[in-house]
Amino acid sequence: MSPVGYAPIFKGDLGEDISKRWQTIRQFLDFWCMPTSEPLVDRSEEKTPLITKAEALNSRVSPSIRQWLSLAEEAARRRTPVIRDCLMVDPLENHAESKNTPDATIILMQGEGDLFWTVANSRFSDVDPPVDVYQSFDEDSPSFFCRYASVSEFALAYLCTYNSFARHVTEAFTAHATPQQLEEVQSWFDHTLTLKSVGGRTHRFLMVLEKQNVVALVNNSNRIEVSLFCDPNCLQLPSFLLAALEECVQTRKQYRAKLKRP
Repeated sequence: MSPVGYAPIFKGDLGEDISKRWQTIRQFLDFWCMPTSEPLVDRSEEKTPLITKAEALNSRVSPSIRQWLSLAEEAARRRTPVIRDCLMVDPLENHAESKNTPDATIILMQGEGDLFWTVANSRFSDVDPPVDVYQSFDEDSPSFFCRYASVSEFALAYLCTYNSFARHVTEAFTAHATPQQLEEVQSWFDHTLTLKSVGGRTHRFLMVLEKQNVVALVNNSNRIEVSLFCDPNCLQLPSFLLAALEECVQTRKQYRAKLKRP
């Protein structure tokens, strides 16, 4: 079977128009996670269970929140893209004991039940409101953890984190970069999209690096997840990535040889 090629989708920018922004996110996820004949269905204008719950709690629901809830429900139904945490729509006060609990609605809860992605109720009807993250695992620290600039940026960063390799790759591997190596790698790619969370106790980022037939996802520990969509010999990878690829291939060969031993 011929390799499935990749042409840059984000090109370093999510854009300002919210409808086009979500179309682009879905286009990427359809390519990245789904069988080519089975794209994710957009049910954001329907009364799905989560959207119905959101409408019951807040009379006007943001278009971007509707998109996230629709996508998350579809992912849960089809078990792809991977969502590792608990889908819900519920007042934050139902899960936090502090008297100073913000007036916000949870749109995702960590599986351990002590980290919450929320949207302030005062911003719930905004086109693409910020996502505030709160924690309850450390009573000695402030409950506010960090903030994503928008629901769409949170959603893409979250989904890339747990779906770090593409479905249709010819090769995939991981590399751990020094700051200098990361700078070299980033300059080799044509496009960089950076998704950040800021404030509170932590600063996180995820970068989507794109070039024809190759994508890399980079997290704030400088871990690089590389997906290739052609013969690696056609790409002239930076020496650091090439070495990581060769090490991955050799490790895989050794593992397979070990499995064949009597």
